[in-house]
Amino acid sequence: MLVFFAALDIVHEIQISSSYQYILIETLVFFLGFLINLYLVHHTVIAFDDLKRQHSSIALGFELTQKELSELKAEQQKVRQGLYKLIEEQLQNWELSPSEIEISFLILKGLSNKEIAEARSTSESTVRLQCSSIYKKSALGSRSELAAFFMEDMLFEPESIAP
Repeated sequence: MLVFFAALDIVHEIQISSSYQYILIETLVFFLGFLINLYLVHHTVIAFDDLKRQHSSIALGFELTQKELSELKAEQQKVRQGLYKLIEEQLQNWELSPSEIEISFLILKGLSNKEIAEARSTSESTVRLQCSSIYKKSALGSRSELAAFFMEDMLFEPESIAP
C-alpha cells in the first residue's frame, strides 16, 4: 500500500515539473522500499513454510505417539488377561468354588469385606466365612498374604504363579 502511494507521489512530482534530482531521489526511495517489501514478503513466506513443515512434523509425531499408545494399551490388555488367567488357574488349583474365586479377585482388587458384601448383595458375615474358606484352602493366613502370594510371583517369577 505504501509503495502505491509512493508511486502516486512520483507521478504527481512529474506532473508539477519538480526537479529531476528530486524525482530521481524519490524514484530511488520508491524502488528501495519496493525491494525491502519484497524481501520481507519473501522471508515471511519462508517462515510460514517452515511453520507448516514443523506443524506437519509435530502432527506426524502425534500420530505416531497415538499409534504407540494404542499398541501399548493393547499389549497392557494382553498382559492383564494373561495375569488374570494365571491367577484364576492358581485359585482353581486350590479348589476354590466360583464364589470364592470371585471374592478372591475382589480381595486382590483391595475391597474390604463390607465392600465385597455390597458388591455381591450378601452379608458381611457370609463374606467373612468365604474368606476363611479361601485362606484355609490356599494355606494362607490373611488377605495380605493372599495379595503377597500373587504379587511376589508376578514380580519375581513371571513364567508361573503356581508355587
